[in-house]
Amino acid sequence: MPLYQKTSGKIGLVDRVLRRAAILSLRKGLKNIDKATLDEVLEWFE
Repeated sequence: MPLYQKTSGKIGLVDRVLRRAAILSLRKGLKNIDKATLDEVLEWFE
């Protein structure tokens, strides 16, 4: 499901999702947030 639909466009929630995805990406040793990581974080917000 797209980020906008998952967060209903609420900027605060978008910020939290992106921050958590960024932290998780760094822990995985990535330099960017990939789709798999973003999808993983979005599952936490269901």
